[in-house]
Amino acid sequence: MPLDELLSMSTEAQSVFAMRQGARPSLRADFSWMFAGNAIYASGQFATLMLLAKLLRPELVGQYALGLAIVSRSISAIISASVC
Repeated sequence: MPLDELLSMSTEAQSVFAMRQGARPSLRADFSWMFAGNAIYASGQFATLMLLAKLLRPELVGQYALGLAIVSRSISAIISASVC
């Protein structure tokens, strides 16, 4: 292969694989997405808890809520430890 073909291939590959760099989203947009995600997650947990409350005995619903609290606390501790 001639050298000029190899050079043109390398510049084409760089342009194909280059990431598009634009303006970063604002802090307000990031906060809005985070808030929406947390609201959807909390709504799902609440709906699950209400469904279980209708289907199970109160003791089992309490055990589920306790387990959910422990697991979510553990996950948040792991996440905060890995960030620092």
